[in-house]
Amino acid sequence: MAVPIASINHVGLSVPNIEKAIQFYQEVMGWYHIAGPFPIKNDGGPSAQFTNTVYGHEGHTWTGFRLAHMTTANGVGIELLEFEGSHDPKLEFDYKEHGVFHYAITVPDVKEFVERFTAHGGTQYSDYNIRKISDVNTITTVFVRDPFGIVFEVHSHSYEYMNRML
Repeated sequence: MAVPIASINHVGLSVPNIEKAIQFYQEVMGWYHIAGPFPIKNDGGPSAQFTNTVYGHEGHTWTGFRLAHMTTANGVGIELLEFEGSHDPKLEFDYKEHGVFHYAITVPDVKEFVERFTAHGGTQYSDYNIRKISDVNTITTVFVRDPFGIVFEVHSHSYEYMNRML
């Protein structure tokens, strides 16, 4: 029996200011804002009851958050969450922390993207990694940090293409 292929449905990003995040991701990434922000309160209602199964474990409390939905060009959802009492982003990228390590995007021109990204308040986190695959093709990769402290990877080519070239 063949195993059905699972696809990525969405990625959740915790941000300190949801309006600024929506604007940033629209202007820099071209992502579509499809809904929200909606308030979610820990008030005993249906949303709170479900959310308590995730955030309400003993010793971990939440009061509320705001939630907005965006989508990428290939239909992957981006869930933005602004938690009440959120804190400043980590100064260091904790690459040893278990769980989601980072996400990555593919853009047609990495250097042009980084210029637009930094002009909107993001920063370049790593040097460019440039791999020459053939006389006509070069793969470019760089890590960046958005204004909300989230570090992610930017590629010039799809994941499948890059890894076939190894």
